Amino acid sequence: MPALVLAGLDPVAAVATNKLAGVFGTGSATLAFARAGKIEANMAPAALAAGIGAALGALALPYAPRALLSLALPVRPHCRRTVFRALLQASAKASAASACRR
Repeated sequence: MPALVLAGLDPVAAVATNKLAGVFGTGSATLAFARAGKIEANMAPAALAAGIGAALGALALPYAPRALLSLALPVRPHCRRTVFRALLQASAKASAASACRR
């Protein structure tokens, strides 16, 4: 998504493009899980709340300041890399600790 913004696409259009693809991916996965009987009925309230929150966020996005969105979007991949590195380091430490116990 940041690549779309950096290529000159409006931030709202970039987010919308990304989220539209996500809707179809999530929808097909949900359908597959439902058909397999792997969705518990007690999850319905949480799913409904998440859907309402997503819809409200989508409706609010056009009113967000474009400059703020342009600044915020390129930061996300950096955050992912930071989290991924932390997970790898934690995993390496856990592996080393279990190797020492053997």
